[in-house]
Amino acid sequence: DISEDTIKRAALGQEDSFEEIYRAYSRFAYNVALRMVREPQAAEEVTQDVFLAVFRKLKTFQFKSSLKTWIYRITINMTINQVKKERPLTHDLIGLILRGLETHIERVLINDVDEGTFFARIILQMQNELGKKIIELDARPSDSIVLALQMKQPIHVSKKVLENVEDMSEILERILRKQD
Repeated sequence: DISEDTIKRAALGQEDSFEEIYRAYSRFAYNVALRMVREPQAAEEVTQDVFLAVFRKLKTFQFKSSLKTWIYRITINMTINQVKKERPLTHDLIGLILRGLETHIERVLINDVDEGTFFARIILQMQNELGKKIIELDARPSDSIVLALQMKQPIHVSKKVLENVEDMSEILERILRKQD
């Protein structure tokens, strides 16, 4: 792991420190992007953009999560926002429909889990000359999460879900370490 001092020095523009961060996490970011885009060239481009963003935004890193988690989130967001798709994915199509109907997502709620299957609700708001309408839709969590991220809206998880899922943080960290 990268020390807090190294992160702070990199945020101040010290090239050696930033290079240490790049060496530690660039392969990780590339692998995350590659799993999403399934194309090495596109994954390389996303990785370059990720580390340009990391360089620019490192001063805003608040140490509320690990640096690796922060870079992971940047990678996911950049991959979602920058990769051109031949045909729209479900969440892209839903987003286009919502925009066409002048409807926006207020929030997403991951509200239930049953034998490993998660359930979500998308809370929509529509406002026109007739008034304001709130609509709640049942949806796949995967599509719901991507829509919320694309539209910069909050994602909530119910207490029931949090209490009924196993904490996989340690296992995820081991898997991620093996990939590096």
